[in-house]
Amino acid sequence: MAKADQLWLTVTKRADALAGYARRLLMKEPKRRYAEVSVAASSAGGVYAVFKGRTLLYVGETKNLKHRLGNLKRTRTHTLRRSVGTYLLKARTGTDGKFPGRIEDRLDRFLFGECRYAVLPIRFGRKEVEAFIIRKDKPTYNG
Repeated sequence: MAKADQLWLTVTKRADALAGYARRLLMKEPKRRYAEVSVAASSAGGVYAVFKGRTLLYVGETKNLKHRLGNLKRTRTHTLRRSVGTYLLKARTGTDGKFPGRIEDRLDRFLFGECRYAVLPIRFGRKEVEAFIIRKDKPTYNG
């Protein structure tokens, strides 16, 4: 095996080990209601996870946790909100990028009442951690 190939193999193994460590930290974080997490979230970058009971629904990464969690209130700007509306509630967005009012209300009740959130600030490697968690845990709405 060429030295460059050996080096790449070593880097990949270490990256997976670090991503696995970050995953364990995220999963150990307290699962809190949206209102608690959105207030406490910093504007730092990181990874966040959304749970319903013990089921991991979604994992995302962002350069600004506070801003991204705020986006959960807007269908046009958050993939999870659109996915839940489309697949769980069997609805379609209109030309304005929103669901009908009753669906938006149901999404609010689901995301802000039934779901719990865990947040882990990470300075760099967020995309790698997100990809690792998606690969290992296969969250419901990261399709």
